[in-house]
Amino acid sequence: MAEDEEDSKIPKPRENDYFVGQAAAEHAFLKSWASGRLHHAWLLSGPRGVGKATLAYRIARFVLSGGPPGLFGAAEIGLDVPSEALIFRQVRSGGHPDFLTIERTADEDTKRVRSVIIVDHVRQISEFLHLKAAHGGWRVVIVDEAERMNQNAAGALLKILEEPPQRALLLLTSHVPGRLLATIRSRCRQIALATLNERTVSDLLDRYAADQNAADRMLLAKISGGSIGRALDMAVGGGVEVYKELTTQLRTWRKIRASDETSRVASAAPKRLGGAPPLRTKRAMR
Repeated sequence: MAEDEEDSKIPKPRENDYFVGQAAAEHAFLKSWASGRLHHAWLLSGPRGVGKATLAYRIARFVLSGGPPGLFGAAEIGLDVPSEALIFRQVRSGGHPDFLTIERTADEDTKRVRSVIIVDHVRQISEFLHLKAAHGGWRVVIVDEAERMNQNAAGALLKILEEPPQRALLLLTSHVPGRLLATIRSRCRQIALATLNERTVSDLLDRYAADQNAADRMLLAKISGGSIGRALDMAVGGGVEVYKELTTQLRTWRKIRASDETSRVASAAPKRLGGAPPLRTKRAMR
């Protein structure tokens, strides 16, 4: 979620305490947690803008808090951590000593966000995980947009996944998991987040884009492809107006094509009305 966060109306994943539409994904993680045998690496995949990074931060807060009392044996406990809780504030600010985020960052020279995650940043994970947990519990790492790792960075992460430390949790998010090394995917439990249904997108637009009129919000929900991120990007970038203009032009083009086709057929048809019947030659009469 490194790109376009400044223009988005939705809270950044590390700040977002509202999460809907992905109950199956939450339950999949909670079922493993409740078993008491939590896998060390998870790959959260799915289309852009459906909540992968938001879920990763929810999991991070939950695990760092140790879960609620009676945490094992029940997968219905939920991942919610109150926004006023210290853990929530520490994760939001990046100040929790047992939490690390790896993502694309700005190049020091160009000041532009890099197109890839570089190896030096991934190596921070190894250094971080070799430290003793400050609070004696879990250490959690999020690698956001993991498919953006360059070759060296991916190799460095693979080494970490092959020999994970105790009580360390790595959460990878990816829009395009097929771009990850197969050996990385094979070492992760995978949770595929589904596209959101139109009603959920509409409800989220009511929450985050109330300045759009109701008709436009309904249209955005319809054309978003099940992605609240895409819907909000279109809301900010004038996507509704562009869609309406393109739709109008397409209708006009279809009318012109239909008119041209009607004229072509009419001009090609034999003109027999009001005239003598066509002559039949002897050859044609045989």
